[in-house]
Amino acid sequence: MKSYLKNEKCAMLWGIVFLLGGSVSDFMAPIFIGWAIDYMNEEKFYEARIITIYMFLVVVFTGIMAGLRARLFNVMSDRIARDLRNEIFAKILICDTEFFDKKENMTGALLSRINADVEVIQNVLGTNVSMTLRGTTLIVAIMARMLVINL
Repeated sequence: MKSYLKNEKCAMLWGIVFLLGGSVSDFMAPIFIGWAIDYMNEEKFYEARIITIYMFLVVVFTGIMAGLRARLFNVMSDRIARDLRNEIFAKILICDTEFFDKKENMTGALLSRINADVEVIQNVLGTNVSMTLRGTTLIVAIMARMLVINL
């Protein structure tokens, strides 16, 4: 698996950049809401409107970053799955015919198992890795913010 991820270093790096951009901007929305409420309590409605516009732009930016991150991780997992399927198929082609004569190695069953296994790997790389990285960065950002608030 390491060799497949090695081929996707650039995509992984951009995915992490989009992840960090989306996480930071996602974390900013509650701050803008707090500022808008403070300005409304002080009856500074023009400033509250400006903060609301900034918050809207941050939410749009967050959506764009999340979409780019999800798309990039999905495309990356599709490419890895394609390369994995091609390599497995190439290995199957060089197998001796006696290999396929065994009951557990019948062609249909073998290809079905390979496709199922590669699909599981593809799902893990696409969605699960992306969500795990997102959750981890969110936890770190929340902990950092809590430290800043308490200090």
